[in-house]
Amino acid sequence: MTLPKAGSGAIVGSFAYNSIKDRWPRILTKVIDQLHQRHDFMVKTHGEQGNIDVKEVIHSISRLRYLIATDKPLEYLETSLEDKQLWNGEIDKLKIELGEGNVTWYKCPWLFSECFVYRLLHEFFLRSSNLKEYDPFRMEKEKGYFDSEVHLIALGTEVLQLVKDNSPGDLNTAVSKHLQICLWGNKADLSLTGGDPHFMAATLFKELDSLRGNILVDHLDLVSDYLSNLNKSGTVVIVMDNAGLELFTDLCLATILVAKGLTPKVIFHGKAFPWYVSDVTEYDFHWTINQTAQQSDSYLKELGQLWQKFVKDGLFEYQTGDFYTYGFPYFEMKRISPQLYDTLSKSKLLIFKGDLNYRKLVGDRHWDPTTAFKETLRGFEPTNLVSLRTLKAETVCGLTSETLEKVKRKFGEDTTWMVNSDYAVVQSFFK
Repeated sequence: MTLPKAGSGAIVGSFAYNSIKDRWPRILTKVIDQLHQRHDFMVKTHGEQGNIDVKEVIHSISRLRYLIATDKPLEYLETSLEDKQLWNGEIDKLKIELGEGNVTWYKCPWLFSECFVYRLLHEFFLRSSNLKEYDPFRMEKEKGYFDSEVHLIALGTEVLQLVKDNSPGDLNTAVSKHLQICLWGNKADLSLTGGDPHFMAATLFKELDSLRGNILVDHLDLVSDYLSNLNKSGTVVIVMDNAGLELFTDLCLATILVAKGLTPKVIFHGKAFPWYVSDVTEYDFHWTINQTAQQSDSYLKELGQLWQKFVKDGLFEYQTGDFYTYGFPYFEMKRISPQLYDTLSKSKLLIFKGDLNYRKLVGDRHWDPTTAFKETLRGFEPTNLVSLRTLKAETVCGLTSETLEKVKRKFGEDTTWMVNSDYAVVQSFFK
């Protein structure tokens, strides 16, 4: 099979190009600014070594920012960790495929280069004496949680009442609604609902119904029906994306699956270290649960305490795997991380959240949008899986020719629809 080109920043005006040119420098600059603000605390706490730590990390980040801006070749990863050979081996492989001078920040595959940025950032902190465990994105993630208070109250109230309701109801519909909330619950503007949680929940669901037509590949009914009939026959794994509201919605979906007896446990897979600004780490996972249990709102507090009990009883479990912080598509997992692949294969359903997970599933290539999802997975078939993704990058597959034609009639050759988060896919593969 001849593969389509991988996404890269070589095409001026593409989303990858704009990310490398504008978004990455903004992210790195914010980290530098945060370290400047932390300088006095570091000196007060750690003396001269604190000063050295901050200055050396800032220097490394500033140098990386320069190398990216001037499209310099990727340099080998210098680290004492075991992943050194993987990253550097891939750089060598790209030199053979693309040519020695073409493995630069703009020209090499965007998926690999973007992941490499965050791996390098992690390395800069690891080299320090007192910033090894520092998460430069933690404040931003926690702010995202607090800024979503109206959504949290609306969802928390609705979920808790659903859990307490012992009357036979339409569980399939509830699962479908919460899959949609996991997909794009933050699209709803609840600021005009007057603060009543029941009205807020109703408003949220109504807005989600109006967004259903924007799901270009819609396997919601198939996935909802499958989950509603699991009958505790196996575990569900949620491969998470963002902290804040999105993690909260993941926990809400998992609550329904466990409390209503659909699965014996939900396993949450997150990142081993700070990644892509807002991705969930183990700290974020437990912080969100404990923070919810401390809320003044009685429904949120009770829900958070239920989550704490689920964790204690083994019904909710956090896991990670090194592969999630590598720069490889998922079809490489069986070769590179066979143990993780084997772990995933033991679950009944994998729920992959967000844009980066989708890009890894399909290899971040410029597929013809009508290419079958199974083909783009390239053998990554550990078990049944579904991707919940709002479109934020120029790769998509599995569209019918009719759907693609409809989109093209509206947008012509403009690919804005692929990057503006207005459209989504709920795309599944069942073995």
